[in-house]
Parts: sequence; structure tokens; C-alpha cells
Amino acid sequence: MQTVSLRRVLLAALLASLFPVCAFAQPLARETARFTDRLDAEVPHDAWGRGAWSAMDTLVLAALNGGVAAEGLDTVFSRLPGYSPPQPAEGFQVGRTAFYSQLPREAPNYWAGPVRLGGRTLVLGIYSLTYSAPGRLSVYGQSGGRWRRVSHADAGNPVSAYFLPLGDTARGLVMVANHIGGDHSAAHVKLWRLTPSGLRLQRAIPHRFMDAVVEATDTTVSVAYDSLPPRIAGAILGPRLAFRTTFRVREGRIVSTTEALNPWVHTVDRFYDHLARGRRTLARQLVADDATFRALAAAPEASAEAEDGDAALGDGWVRMWTDAKRFLVSVRRGGDGAWRIVSVSDNVQPEP
Repeated sequence: MQTVSLRRVLLAALLASLFPVCAFAQPLARETARFTDRLDAEVPHDAWGRGAWSAMDTLVLAALNGGVAAEGLDTVFSRLPGYSPPQPAEGFQVGRTAFYSQLPREAPNYWAGPVRLGGRTLVLGIYSLTYSAPGRLSVYGQSGGRWRRVSHADAGNPVSAYFLPLGDTARGLVMVANHIGGDHSAAHVKLWRLTPSGLRLQRAIPHRFMDAVVEATDTTVSVAYDSLPPRIAGAILGPRLAFRTTFRVREGRIVSTTEALNPWVHTVDRFYDHLARGRRTLARQLVADDATFRALAAAPEASAEAEDGDAALGDGWVRMWTDAKRFLVSVRRGGDGAWRIVSVSDNVQPEP
């Protein structure tokens, strides 16, 4: 005889007691127990993610078809094992990297809500568990008076989603799957088109977004992130190349633009990259004068140690080091809008 876990029995009894007169009480209790079994199952990691979220989909459909409104699904979710409500971050910052003792969460890790498209109402579900477990987006729609899952998208890490306007019959959706590592996080972004028939992939962004911070408005989704400099990288928590990629809708398509947030670091890294590849003419174009070029070229293996600046003011600096010395590289934006290295100083503290 198969042994039924005490946890499953208690959960089934709890759901039945919460909804004693509702027609969906027993199906919902059954699907809650099934979801709990998936969470408890000792199966390979990827298979666990797919199985658990498929059980969640069945549970949500049992609730919707039993009469629970999309706006009321949070009441069902809050009683499920593994549920976590919104929570603030706890931790500390080192440079551009946050070290968390408690991860920030803007929404519950089990969330679903209605989306109105072309006269139809869909329900979008976003499900994640822990910082390293797979996540899922699910889309549910009605057909013949019954709710069904019409589409889903899986990711290897917890997911979040942000809408972009594409008209009355479609929404753009920016899906961010974020892996939290020991000394940095890495986000992967996919762009979807959500229509009454479900999700359609528009584009997967090929690179990862290191220590990403997402900001969304009614018309844009911006991701500020880092990348390690290919030539002057020192420690992983040291100076990085900082970017912001902004997604918006243009002529019915999701487009993106990317800008450098600390162009002084980009300029110094490009200089050393040109130098290492023997492109001295291109390297010289990034420097204001011959004396500064010779000073930098005399330290071809230098690494970055610190940086700061103000892109709006057009001024920044990078502190560099070699086995023999440390020195300060000053970078400014010229009247033509180009950033150039203007000086090299043995005084490693920038002028106030």
C-alpha cells in the first residue's frame, strides 16, 4: 500500500475545511496535495521545476473553474507550501554588487492576475520558489466556458515579468530570469508578445546582465547592469563596465537601446584593448596628447582598481595598478561628444 504523507493529508483537510460548501473544494484540495507532493519529491532539479509548475497550473485551473476570480487567487496561493509574500531586501553593498541575507521580492513568489486583451480576459501566472530553482510564466484563457492553460514559458531561475504596450490586442512582455551567485547575480532576458492565443517569443537577448536592476514605466523597461572589462578587469568586485538597456515599443515592435553609464571606464578599457591588439593608431585616437599616450603605453598590463565620475558633467577617472606602481587616469568628454584620456598622474587621489 502506498504511504500518504501526513503533510498531504493535513493540507487536503485544511483546504476542505476552508471551502466546506464550495463545489471546487475537493478538486482544489486534491490538486493542492498533488502540488505538495511535487515539492517534496526527490527528482532531478530541472524535472522538479517542470513537474511542480505543471502541478501549479492544474491547481490554478481547478480554482478558476471552481469559481475563484483571478483577483482572488492570492488567497489560494498564500495557503500553499513554499509561498513567500513581498519582502524588502536585507544585506549590504560592495561596489555595484549587493550581498543579501534576504532577497528583495516586489511581488509574492506565486502570483497571478487578469490581463485584458482584445475583449478577452487572460490570467497571467508568475511562479518561482528559491533563488536557484526554475521559474515559470503561465497564461490561462477561457474556451467553451472552461479555463485552460494556453501557453507557458519556463526558465532555469526565478522569473519576473514587465509589460510594454502593443495595442488593444497584444502586450509586450519582458521576462527576466535571475540567478543569484556568491559574488554576483546574472539575469537573462527574453522578449515575448502576449496575445489572446498565448505567448510568442520575439527575441532572447544573447548576453547576460550582471547585477541587473530593473526599472519599469508605462512605456519602457530599463535594465541597468554591469560587465567585466575584457582588458583592465581586476577583482570581480572592482571596476566594471556599466550599461543601461532600455526596451520600448516602436512601430509595433519591441526595440532596445543601450548606453554606457560610466564611459570613462569604457574609454580606458578600449584603449588597452586596442594597444594589446597592436592597433596603436586607434588607441592614440582615445588620448588627448602624445605624452599621455606614451605614459599609458609604458604600462600595457595595468589593471583597474577604482573608478568614479559624472557622465552628465563629462568627467571621470580610473585608478590603475601594475606590479610596479599605481597611477590615476583622467578622462573627459570633449566638445565633439567623444570621451578621451586627458592625463596620467602618479597622484592616485583624484582632485576634488
